Amino acid sequence: SQKMETRMKDLDGELSTTRKQYEEAKANSQKMEKRVKDLEGELSTTRKQYDEAKAN
Repeated sequence: SQKMETRMKDLDGELSTTRKQYEEAKANSQKMEKRVKDLEGELSTTRKQYDEAKAN
């Protein structure tokens, strides 16, 4: 019984830690996703301006 109680506490702690890491990773992933979209937009705009300048 003592062993099982200890195991439950260990699992509870591990679950808590893992859940926290998961939430942080999710937040970082969303930031990176936004950065990728921003860079794609900036690249597209710059490419368009470059093509226009080249044509003139």
